[in-house]
Amino acid sequence: MIRCIIIDDEKAAIAVLTRFVERMPEMELVGVSTNPLTGIELIKTEKPHVVFLDIQMERKDGIELAKEIGHMTKIVFCTAYFEYAAQSYDLNAIDYLLKPIEFARFKIAVQKVNDAITGHSTPVEAIKDDYILVKHGERGKLQKIDIDDIVYIQAMNNYVSFHCPPQKTLAYLSLKELEYRLPTCGFIRVHKSYIVSVKYIKAVDNNEIIMKREDKRIPIGANYKESFLEKLKGNLI
Repeated sequence: MIRCIIIDDEKAAIAVLTRFVERMPEMELVGVSTNPLTGIELIKTEKPHVVFLDIQMERKDGIELAKEIGHMTKIVFCTAYFEYAAQSYDLNAIDYLLKPIEFARFKIAVQKVNDAITGHSTPVEAIKDDYILVKHGERGKLQKIDIDDIVYIQAMNNYVSFHCPPQKTLAYLSLKELEYRLPTCGFIRVHKSYIVSVKYIKAVDNNEIIMKREDKRIPIGANYKESFLEKLKGNLI
């Protein structure tokens, strides 16, 4: 069993990594912290095999923290910034994950950690992650949702609704969490309440997207329009 700790000052990022760990039977989460100062104490107390460590945090950044950790625990950096990669390998980090982190990439990092612990060398292959499991309905029930079937996802208070015509599935989580979990090449946030599948876009009509199935019209939020158009720009003729 690989014992791990997560240190990140963003609760949404911790939630995503926690869900990833829960999907890996060989892993055990022994602690989380949003505070790097208490995080180092947690590492000393729990003595985990690996820490998933954010870099840009208040009070103390992940690079400084990694120097304190030394060789007592293996490190996988989790960050939204490319520029720290060279420094991370100088600190003998096992891996460097760029946010939003996809589960397939997370599994490769775990494979590297396991190899470092056991001394084995496993060829790293891209692991296809073509579905997600969400808590649904009564306690203990998990619903499998195929990524290819998702047309769009809508936020509904504390829930999200996965629209996979003719099915709809409600799950207790946020769109922010889903942004970390869904493949970035296939999905895009277009509104505070909507994420859409790019392959199911039928047309763009001013500030609305028309989806292929059911001709559903989805609004494009003012804060998301620029990034949405930028994503589509490469296919514009």
